[in-house]
Amino acid sequence: MKWLLLFGLTPLLLGGCVLLPSQKTQDVDALLAQQQYGRALEILAQADPRSPEYTAMAERRREVEAQAANYEQTVRDRARQYIASGDWAAALDHYDEALARLPQSMVLRDGLAQLHQQQTQILEDLEIERLLAQANWLKTTRPTYLQIAQVDPRSRQTRQQLERFAQQANEIASQLALHGNRALANQQLDTANKTLLLAQDLSDSPAISESVAKLRQEQLAQRNRQQQQQQRQQQQILRLEKQYQAARDTNDYATAHSRLAELRKQDPANQHWEQQQQVVEALIQARVETLLSRGINAYSRGHFEEAAQAWRETLSLDPRNKLAQDNLERAERVLQRFEELQQRQGGATE
Repeated sequence: MKWLLLFGLTPLLLGGCVLLPSQKTQDVDALLAQQQYGRALEILAQADPRSPEYTAMAERRREVEAQAANYEQTVRDRARQYIASGDWAAALDHYDEALARLPQSMVLRDGLAQLHQQQTQILEDLEIERLLAQANWLKTTRPTYLQIAQVDPRSRQTRQQLERFAQQANEIASQLALHGNRALANQQLDTANKTLLLAQDLSDSPAISESVAKLRQEQLAQRNRQQQQQQRQQQQILRLEKQYQAARDTNDYATAHSRLAELRKQDPANQHWEQQQQVVEALIQARVETLLSRGINAYSRGHFEEAAQAWRETLSLDPRNKLAQDNLERAERVLQRFEELQQRQGGATE
C-alpha cells in the first residue's frame, strides 16, 4: 500500500507544482480577465502531451494566442492615436503596460522600438529648429554688437560682450555643422543646406567650409541624377507613345489601351493621355459590339470555329464580358463534340 501511495505521488513530485487541468483552466480564466496573456500562455504551455486533456488545453492555447494577437494590434492602434494627439507619455505608458502583460511579444517590442525611433527623429528635428532659430538671431544681432564695439572701442564690457558673442556663435555653428554633416551623409540635402550654410555664416572654420564644399558637390551630383532620370523618363514616354500610335493605327486596341495606362503612370500631369484613353475605350466598346454580333451570326450559320474566334477576341478586349464568356463556352462545347464524333468515325473506318 505504501509503495502504491508513493507511486501515485511520484508524478506530482517530479512535476513540481504542475496543476490539474481543471485548476489550470480556472487560473487561465482569471489571468485573461486581467489581460495577463503572457502568464496565461505560460500555464497552457505546461500541458502534458500524455494527458487526456491535452487536446482541449492545446485548443485553449490557440484561442488565447488569437486573443493576444488582437490585443497586440489594439495596443499599437491606441498608441498611434496617442501620438496623433501629441500625448507621447500616454503612448509610452501604454506600451509599458502591454509588455508587462505580454512580455514575450515581438510585435509589441517592435512597436515600441519604432516609437522610440520616431521620438528620436522628432527630437532631432526640434533640436535643429532650435539651433536654426538661435543661429538666425545671432546672425541678425552681430552687426549691432560690431557697431557697439566700433563706437566704444575702449570699453572692457563691450569687448567682453563681443567675445562672448563670438564664442556662442562658434558653439552654435559647431552644433549646426554636426547636424549638417549627419544629414549630408544620409543624403538629406535640404537639412544639410540649411544647417551648413548658416554655420558658415557664423564661423570661418575650415572644417565647416570643407563641409559646405562637399554639400555643393553633392547638390550638383543630385541635379545631374535628376536630369538623367528626367531624360530617361522622357525617352520612355516617347517609346510608349510610338507603341501606342502603332497599335492604334493597326486597330490593336488592347495594346493601345495598355500603353495608355503606362503613359498615364509615367506622365500623370499630361491630360492628353486621359483624353486618348476615353477615345480608345469608345473604340474598344464599338469593336466589342461588332465582334459579339459577328460571333452570333457565325454561330447561327454553323461556323462554330469562326464564332469562337470572334468571342475570344472580344474577351481579349473586354475580359469580363459575360455574354462573350458564355457564348465561347457554348461554342467550344460544340467544337469538342464535333472533334469527338470525328475521332469515333475515324476509329470505325479503320
